[in-house]
Amino acid sequence: EQEVLKIWLISRTYAHIHDRKILTAQAKDHLKSSKIVLPTPIQLGRFLAKAIKEALEDLYTHIVHAFSEEKCKKLDLFLEPKNTLYTHLTELKDYPANPNAQELCTYLDYFEQLEKLAILDIDLSKIHKDVITYLAQMGRYYNVSDLKQISSERKRYAILICFFYETAKNILDLLVKMHGEMLTTIQRKARHETNEERLKLSVKAKGKLKEASHFIRAALDTQNQEVKLVDFIKRFDCSLQTPQQNMKSSTLY
Repeated sequence: EQEVLKIWLISRTYAHIHDRKILTAQAKDHLKSSKIVLPTPIQLGRFLAKAIKEALEDLYTHIVHAFSEEKCKKLDLFLEPKNTLYTHLTELKDYPANPNAQELCTYLDYFEQLEKLAILDIDLSKIHKDVITYLAQMGRYYNVSDLKQISSERKRYAILICFFYETAKNILDLLVKMHGEMLTTIQRKARHETNEERLKLSVKAKGKLKEASHFIRAALDTQNQEVKLVDFIKRFDCSLQTPQQNMKSSTLY
């Protein structure tokens, strides 16, 4: 009966982490539905407390083995005073207010440090994503001192693994989003500068276009004598030039 309950509790912890009181209540209902005679309240309480502890420890063990025991030892380095990566990651904002190149490089540096751990290569497919998120949130809200005080080494490692795992995925999503928004901003700025340059050129050419328009109308006036094409082109070109340019052109012709 104890082994059956333990297996059932393990399946519950893999699917969703519950409060111990909720797990206790659910375990009692499971025992009743299985038509198992309940012991005295004190005996049942002790039995369930032990079974729940073992089920959670099994969950932590599965996460640690997915990452490997050897790599887990390296996680302790992130709790040393000289290493500030864990603290910085817990203080990361969900999304920077004004993403820029400097912040993009900062997030990229964090991702590269996590990538060295091969944190995204671990297989946590057997564990429900809500459980991973729950443990990751614990890692985000705890400080270094809190983590060091956790008596279960496997629980501490499981929290750190899930925290780094979720953080690495979130940072990767942020990098893609920030890069896209920065490209959009650059394109918008380039279009604005191009439009301004076009406006300046339009203003400069406005006077010359008026002069050319008057000349063409005069040349096409039916009252004027016929003008040869070559002469028309020369006179049109001269109408767009400054007086100094006209003097230079006259010497050439």
